[in-house]
Amino acid sequence: MDDTDQDAKDSKSKIWDIRERAFAFLVRIIKVSQYLERRSDVGRSLSLQLLRSGTSVGANLEE
Repeated sequence: MDDTDQDAKDSKSKIWDIRERAFAFLVRIIKVSQYLERRSDVGRSLSLQLLRSGTSVGANLEE
């Protein structure tokens, strides 16, 4: 296998890795948001902002 084939595999592996990590991050953001929303009105406000900013990672990744 030459270097260009290995570089292509590494690039695809890195892209998949960042998608997996971003998905795991988003799942954690959603769980924290759900917890905050149950706590109080301030928590609800914080959870909405956390969801907006936390899920933007996925949108930016797709661009």
